[in-house]
Amino acid sequence: MNQTERPVYGRHPGKFISTSSSAQHQASKSPSMTTPSMMNQTNKAPFISANAGPSSSMIEKEKRALEKIKQRQRKEVEQMMDYELQLERIRQTNEEKAVKQREKEERRRQEVLRA
Repeated sequence: MNQTERPVYGRHPGKFISTSSSAQHQASKSPSMTTPSMMNQTNKAPFISANAGPSSSMIEKEKRALEKIKQRQRKEVEQMMDYELQLERIRQTNEEKAVKQREKEERRRQEVLRA
């Protein structure tokens, strides 16, 4: 295994990939073997499409869709929190009722013992 290669884990056990591109690796070995296509790979200027409109509208559409998903998730979390708070209030109310009921039964038991 070369220093520039590392093992690939997951889908391809036992296979290795190079951490540098093959064009750069070949260019560093032998400058005379550098082809124009290899030169273009390293010296590429950012390409701006003339029809950037449709792709930007797709990006905007994706952003709106993601925002809707985030909003829906926020709403779901809020509803779950409200539900949990409601359950806690019900538990407290039931506990208070149970305590009052036990006190009432204890008073009745004490009255029966006195009589």
